[in-house]
Amino acid sequence: MDKTQQQPQDDFGAFLSSMNRAMKEERSSKSQTSIRIVRYLSHNDDARIETIMMHVRSSFTDFTQGLNELSEAGLVKVDDDEAGSVIELTDEGQRWAQTMIDYDDDGDEL
Repeated sequence: MDKTQQQPQDDFGAFLSSMNRAMKEERSSKSQTSIRIVRYLSHNDDARIETIMMHVRSSFTDFTQGLNELSEAGLVKVDDDEAGSVIELTDEGQRWAQTMIDYDDDGDEL
């Protein structure tokens, strides 16, 4: 009887562990996308959204969420015109970018 009661707890514990890992990876993925956007913009004064998307390695969903996080934090400014959107770092975003390392996760310069 102890075995039958313990088995569901073990399965539930494994489930919770896998959910915890998935949540951490998801948050990490979004924050890495935000960091990559800032790194790209730190090397360029401004850029069209299409150009940044080509250089930042992430899914479309992570890219838009990362861009929204940066915009809500006041680190980037998005200007829309007839040709599309231009993104640039704000003054605060430039200060934040200066504290970051100029290399991505693989050691390649952006």
